Amino acid sequence: QEYKMSDDIPIVSKPLVHQLDQYLSPLVHWQTFGAHLPRITNSTIQRIEHDYQGIKRQKIALYATWLREYSDATWDHVYDALKKAEQYDLAADLLLVHHSAKQ
Repeated sequence: QEYKMSDDIPIVSKPLVHQLDQYLSPLVHWQTFGAHLPRITNSTIQRIEHDYQGIKRQKIALYATWLREYSDATWDHVYDALKKAEQYDLAADLLLVHHSAKQ
């Protein structure tokens, strides 16, 4: 099986900030999600909450910080963090399972 995003972006590819903003736009409890991303600490989350006003700006700051701090970031990390944060609907919307078409 080959795991891909809904628009056929491979799950092992590195997301971009605008893609994360688009796919995770319904996410409200970004702090819980962020706590499950590699290299994001509670102090990082607290700093973002302090430095940025509004959920959208805070989420974008989280995504930008994560991508800057963790060069190996992939959509798979996003998917795992969503599951650990019990954001199952978002995780399901994010991921589609395709059978590999390799011949």
